Amino acid sequence: MKRPIEVIGVPFAQGGSKGGSANGPRGLIENGLLDFLETNGLTSTYTDVQGTSMFPEIFSASPVLSGPVCSHDAVLEVAKLAGARVFAAHTLGRLPLVIGGDHSISLGTVPQFLDPVFSHGRKVGLIWLDAHYDAHTPKTSHSHFANGFPLASALGYGERTLGCYGAFGRAAQHRRLRFRPEHVLHLGAGKSDCEPEELALLQKLNVKTVTMTDVNRGGYKVLIDALDALLCEVDDVIFTFDLDAMHKKFVPGVSFQSTGGLFPWHAFKIADRIATSGKLRQIEIVEYNPDAEEYTDLGYPKTVDFVLFFLERLLH
Repeated sequence: MKRPIEVIGVPFAQGGSKGGSANGPRGLIENGLLDFLETNGLTSTYTDVQGTSMFPEIFSASPVLSGPVCSHDAVLEVAKLAGARVFAAHTLGRLPLVIGGDHSISLGTVPQFLDPVFSHGRKVGLIWLDAHYDAHTPKTSHSHFANGFPLASALGYGERTLGCYGAFGRAAQHRRLRFRPEHVLHLGAGKSDCEPEELALLQKLNVKTVTMTDVNRGGYKVLIDALDALLCEVDDVIFTFDLDAMHKKFVPGVSFQSTGGLFPWHAFKIADRIATSGKLRQIEIVEYNPDAEEYTDLGYPKTVDFVLFFLERLLH
């Protein structure tokens, strides 16, 4: 029996330089995400974390473009709030499907399943599908936007108060929640989308990466081989997907479009492999920007259509 799904909307974009992804959750919901899940026989509920906040205005506050982490306080509070909701979903036996929002929300959401109350000492893998490495720390970042930090944070690097939450947002962990580098796989990095400091950290930790250069040289098989190797090694998988990893011809609704990204069939192969493993424990779809959306001749939003087809493969 499949776990019921809790769709968790995080309408927050202060972690990046463009604000349109704050409307991502609403765009997906209004274009039929919940109806789609029901049509596919999946039980789901929806929680908008802004609606659960005591200070909902923090989601729409003006960005603070200064300091080691831009909009530090807002990023921290939203990450904690989103992380707490993910923790609650796991506690209730649900499969969290987080929709953003920019990728800074993953500072709080990605580590939750590592809490011993869920992981029980099992090997938990992390699959990061993204045109960017997201492996900066406040010390190495050029822009100081927090959407460039979450993978580094998931590996235990960067400011401790970012990304070390468990049990409904508590920040005081005796041991920081972090993924083992050998259980992390990054897919889809574009040559012009990444910075050397990020790659240096991942190489230092021996994190496996498959770039678009690798895919263009070796075909989709390099993606699948790396994915299969990780899935064989771990017991459970957290999957986070920044839509900017996709080619803009097919997935235009993102803040930073890619002309060299993955094609839909690449993504569907990834979804099929993860689904077949039976190890998926959490999904994140981030950086959908309805302001950049384009439509088919029949009037359907291209990016939303892709997301729905992708989820159909991932959740079958």
